[in-house]
Amino acid sequence: MHEEEFRTRYRAAVGDAPDELGAVQRAAAVVHRAPPRPERAGAPRAMILVAGALAVLVLAGLLGPRVLRAMPRVTTPAAGGAPRDAPPAAPAVAAVATCRLPVVVGDYRAAAAGQTRDDQSTQPKYTAGFVAPATGDFVADPSAQAGSLPFSRAYVNDNWEPESYDPVLKRWLPARVRQVSPDHHSYLYLLQSPLATGKGSAFDTTSLHVYDVTTGKDRTLWTTHDQIGWDATWESDGIHASTTPGGGGRMASWVVDPVSGTVVPAAPSSPPGPSPAEAVATFSEYGMTKGGQDGTDGAGHPILLEGSRDPGAHYQYFVGGPNGRRIVIHEGTMGDAFDFDPAGFAVDGDRLWSANYDGTAIWLWTEKDGLKRYPLTGVPRHDFYVIPTVVGPCQ
Repeated sequence: MHEEEFRTRYRAAVGDAPDELGAVQRAAAVVHRAPPRPERAGAPRAMILVAGALAVLVLAGLLGPRVLRAMPRVTTPAAGGAPRDAPPAAPAVAAVATCRLPVVVGDYRAAAAGQTRDDQSTQPKYTAGFVAPATGDFVADPSAQAGSLPFSRAYVNDNWEPESYDPVLKRWLPARVRQVSPDHHSYLYLLQSPLATGKGSAFDTTSLHVYDVTTGKDRTLWTTHDQIGWDATWESDGIHASTTPGGGGRMASWVVDPVSGTVVPAAPSSPPGPSPAEAVATFSEYGMTKGGQDGTDGAGHPILLEGSRDPGAHYQYFVGGPNGRRIVIHEGTMGDAFDFDPAGFAVDGDRLWSANYDGTAIWLWTEKDGLKRYPLTGVPRHDFYVIPTVVGPCQ
C-alpha cells in the first residue's frame, strides 16, 4: 500500500484508545452495587431486574469487540496454493516482540575476491542465529553446525550451509523451507557427479536424495544423466523438479514420489516455478513491464517486484491476488528515507518476514496490519557482500 495509506491505517489501528476502562468500571458498578433503598414498601422488583439487564448489555457492547480482537485469526489458504502440514502457529501480535526470528548472515567478501571455487579460503561464510524483534539484536547460534547432515553439492569444496530453521525439528537444516517434507521429518538434496573433478559444470549424472532427520536414513530417489534443477521443492503431492539435458536443451518438469521414487511428468503450471512463458503471462496479468518474482506467500500467491533495485528507481513490492489484483506490501524510490530493500521473504502463517540487504532492519508485513520495521543490530551494515536473510517463522 502507499506509505500515507499505511500511516493512516496504522494510526487507526493503534492510536489513542477511548476510555473503555472507565466505561467498563462504571457499568460494573451498576451491576454490583446494592439496589437503592425503596422509598416505600412493595417497590417494583422488575425495575431492578431491568436495570441489571441493561448494565449487562452495556458490558457486552463494550467488551465484545475487545474479546473478538484478542481472538486468534485463522487464515484459509486460497485455492491453488500448495497445501502443507502447518508448522506451529505464528505467534500472536502481542508475542511477536518476544519471539526469535531465525536469520542466516552470508559473508561473500572472500568469495567475491577469490579466483576459483577450489580454494577453501574463498568460500562464502555463513553465520546462523536468532533476532529478537524487541531489541533487534542478532545472536549467533553455536548449534548451527554441519554435523552428519548431508547437503546439496555440485563441487568437491562446497561447504555446508544452514538454509533454514525447522520449527518442528528445532534444528538448522541445509535445505530451504520448501525442500522440507510436509511432516517435517525429512528434506531433499541433490548430488552432481562426478564430484571428484570439481570442475565447472562437467558432470555425468545428478541424483535426487531424501534424508530422514529423525532416523538418519538416506535414500537415493532418482538418478538421471540430465541436470536436475536446484530449485526442486517438496509439495503435498510429491517432489517437484525440473531437468535440463546435459548438453543443453528444453527444460522438462517432473513429480517424484518421495516413497517409491516413481517419476511422472508434471503439469505445466506445477511448482517449483513458472516457465519463461508462464512468467510472461504472470507479468501480463498484473500489468508489469519490468521486475521479477520473489517467492510466494503462505497461500501460494506470487510475491512480485515491479521496477528494480537500481538507486533512484521507483519500485513496488506486492502479492499477486486474483484477477490481477495487487496487494501492495510497499512502494517507493530505491534509496529513499524509508529504506525498504528486502533480501527475500520468509512465510510465517499469514505473515511475511524479511531483512534489509544493508543489515539495518527486519520487516514484518501482513495484509491486515501493513508493514512494520524493527531495527537490526549485530551484523555488518552497508556492506555490499554481507547479506542477512530470514530463513523461517518466528519461534
